[in-house]
Amino acid sequence: MSMPNQSKRQDDLSAVLVIIRKIAEKSDSGNYIYRGEPECHQENPHCGKVSSSLWREYGIEEEHFNIEVVQKEMLNDAKKHIGDLPQDFRTDFTTFPNVTEEDTDEAINFEILTEIQHYGGETNLIDFTTDCLIALFFACDGHHDEDGRVILQKTDEIKNMINYPRNPRHRVIAQKSVFVRPPNGFIEPREDDIVVIPANLKSRLLQHLRAHHGISTETIYNDLHGFIRNQGIHGGAYTRFYKGFACQKREGEATTTIEKRKESEKSIEDYTKAIELKPDLAEAYNNRGLMYNSIREYGNAIADFNTTLELKPDLVEAYYNRGGTYYEQGNYDHAIEDCNIAIRLKPEYPDPYKNRGLAYVKMKEYNRAVEDFNKAIELNPDDADAYNNRGLAYGRNGKHDCAIEDFNRAIDLKPDYALAHNCRGIAYREKGDYDCAIEDFNKAIELNPDYANAYYERWLARLYLREWEKAKADLINAKKMGANFIALFQNTYESVAKFEERNGLKLPDDLAAMLTLP
Repeated sequence: MSMPNQSKRQDDLSAVLVIIRKIAEKSDSGNYIYRGEPECHQENPHCGKVSSSLWREYGIEEEHFNIEVVQKEMLNDAKKHIGDLPQDFRTDFTTFPNVTEEDTDEAINFEILTEIQHYGGETNLIDFTTDCLIALFFACDGHHDEDGRVILQKTDEIKNMINYPRNPRHRVIAQKSVFVRPPNGFIEPREDDIVVIPANLKSRLLQHLRAHHGISTETIYNDLHGFIRNQGIHGGAYTRFYKGFACQKREGEATTTIEKRKESEKSIEDYTKAIELKPDLAEAYNNRGLMYNSIREYGNAIADFNTTLELKPDLVEAYYNRGGTYYEQGNYDHAIEDCNIAIRLKPEYPDPYKNRGLAYVKMKEYNRAVEDFNKAIELNPDDADAYNNRGLAYGRNGKHDCAIEDFNRAIDLKPDYALAHNCRGIAYREKGDYDCAIEDFNKAIELNPDYANAYYERWLARLYLREWEKAKADLINAKKMGANFIALFQNTYESVAKFEERNGLKLPDDLAAMLTLP
């Protein structure tokens, strides 16, 4: 049975492919150029003019005034501001194919118009592209709460209006641009030649175009002026992204479960808004996945990491993060598989070795786990987590002295490391040093008052010391903090009777009752 978010992704992909196929099938009936618009300017998105920016700006109607007259006056004014031409603005137009000396003035005028268009000025040029997928990108890039549209235009119907760039800039080449110069400022496409792009599919389409066709904001707007334009469209996305990142940092520094949950939810809200504004922002999906993982919404986390990897297939951190989520789910084979990919892509990155080592610990492959933690420590000798994890592997393998040595190193590197104090407490308890164990559990709880597992582990140490009332208090606190201590106890000892037999203890009736399912 597939997960709900997997089913939705499959449905979205099917809808994406239907749209692409629909455009491709329409294109088979002739030679077309294409235009993508992120919003439908009319109430009926299938109808209405496709107009130049100059026509939209001034509302010029042919019967009142010819738009080319207005553009000519604009060109004359523009020439007064040219000054020194850019290096790539060639003036020897006779070197261009099909440009004679008599055509030079017209070529210069068209070159200036395309330059004005390039910088976002008003002209009587309408941007089209020879690539339907690029048009689809423009139909999805922006106005994510509105439907967009792709306009297909047969070239033989407007062949006298089409102008091809003679000295194209980088962005013009990347966008495979052609320019339509209509004499009255607009063209009116046929209803059958318009494909509506639903607002709810824009994000998924952008992901698909990036992942499978290499079409993205970076490739389409591949110069600094494109970056500036992109800032204008998506600037709010980056603002919300960094607000989300600030909440994420605060979540990492929070000391209580309530504070962590609050910051995680705020961070998710900001990352979600960033994604709405810029659906191909891979880092926002990756970070939102981490926050979903922190509140144990593992299905949402994995969906976000999947999307991240569709957008950026070589993003090592996303494999590592998805592997961490699989680990939390108990899916250790998939966790190891993701860590393997991350290690293959970036062998000098220590974190996947740590995650893979933890998965090996869960699978009781302790020697392989120690090998991974050794590698992580080799790559980063000051990593307290790596020492703590290796200590965990040693402890599970019965090597408690080696474990304590590693926990000591972890605590030296990070004195406020509550987890390491808790793990060292377990190692001391396993050795029978209950006083040292309780001292470490006390420290772990001092550092993290909501540390449910530390209360549970201290309870066990107090049982061996026969401190029944203190043990009972620890069980009550563990339950308050959300620990399912009955399940923990029964997974380890199966029953109160077996625990008592194994340890030579007789628990008070009230404690025994607390450890027994109703």
